[in-house]
Amino acid sequence: MKKLSQTDIPAVAALVQYVGHIYHQQNEYEQALIYYKEALELYGAHLREDDDSLNGLYHRTASIYYKLKKYKEALLFYQKALNIELKTVPNNAKTIADTYSNISTAYFGMNQLDQAFIAANKALAQLCKTLPNNHPDVVQQRAYLDAIKIKQILEDTNH
Repeated sequence: MKKLSQTDIPAVAALVQYVGHIYHQQNEYEQALIYYKEALELYGAHLREDDDSLNGLYHRTASIYYKLKKYKEALLFYQKALNIELKTVPNNAKTIADTYSNISTAYFGMNQLDQAFIAANKALAQLCKTLPNNHPDVVQQRAYLDAIKIKQILEDTNH
């Protein structure tokens, strides 16, 4: 097989990522993860870790780890995505709220309820920058915060 030139690598990385996306859509998470990791490796030769073009790949990789209940790994990739978003998207962007919410669910999966609450609260604050208090997303985020509080109370009473 011919060695790839430096100019070919980004195109190959995009194709590899797309194959991973297809496996992801088919719920073949382990296979998708193989391709996403390969794409990240290829992109790593050309892009900084915080390049905004990696944001979607970080989210998809985190999503797979979350579905595989590998919350620590999911958290790592959600954090990478958040770092990009905080630098590149408008301060009131809903995507930042979604990422904070995903970070919260990863912490919740690890039963780190204090951290889950902090991240969920940041998601709520982000949503409230642009949405009214009665918006379904705001209401849902408040309900999630309440669920975390309830679980914290139950954990405290069981110990």
